[in-house]
Amino acid sequence: WNKAFPLSRYDTGDLCEFHPFDKCKCGRDSRVIRKIIGRDDDYILLKDNRPIGRLDHLSKGMDWIQYSQIIQYKKGEALMNVVLCEKNKAYMTRDILKKRCIKLLGKSFKIRINFVSIQDLYKTKSGKIKFVMRLNK
Repeated sequence: WNKAFPLSRYDTGDLCEFHPFDKCKCGRDSRVIRKIIGRDDDYILLKDNRPIGRLDHLSKGMDWIQYSQIIQYKKGEALMNVVLCEKNKAYMTRDILKKRCIKLLGKSFKIRINFVSIQDLYKTKSGKIKFVMRLNK
């Protein structure tokens, strides 16, 4: 809730599924959401088209990571760009991230981990660094 900027004027980018009926059971004339699917670009796709979201915990607890960004060009594969605060943690970081990706996404998912500078991360038009970018829509 934000009194200065009402949610009705805020584009969240969320995808949702509406109920087929036009009116809420309470009598209001507004549409009713059946299910919130999530943001179109906050998930990646496995080879079988299953969407996997909530990937932010892959680098959880790794305080030496300043930023990370997952970019998917092809189903079943992704590139993870990582900006480190402490360069001497690169080998350990790659190992931990690979293990976490296998646990979450399976052995068949191909993840490539790249260490980059902050200037190399993709940004939105507004300059925001997005954690997940799916470019194979």
